[in-house]
Amino acid sequence: MATLPQLEAERLFRLDHHRLAYLQQEPADPQQVRLLLLSLAMAGCSNRQIAEFSGIDTLTVRVLMTGDRAWCSRLQQVRAEAACEAWGINPDMVVRKRAPAARIGR
Repeated sequence: MATLPQLEAERLFRLDHHRLAYLQQEPADPQQVRLLLLSLAMAGCSNRQIAEFSGIDTLTVRVLMTGDRAWCSRLQQVRAEAACEAWGINPDMVVRKRAPAARIGR
């Protein structure tokens, strides 16, 4: 089982409802979210699973994956990044476009 670096673990402990509410209202870059969602789809996730993981409704998931723009929150982006991690995809590599479906060994 992978462990979190100490800094990341400390950041998780500092999350509270105020920070989560802020992330829910803060807009995310739809292009970055789109890349994360596409990577999940390429890894075998269904649109329904992607919607559940990210908190983005299935219609918006489809809109984003077709290349159109749609509003999504930073919290939804963070959830999509976490889903990528769970599926063995490095979200940093996806967002930076170095390797759109970069997979980490399970």
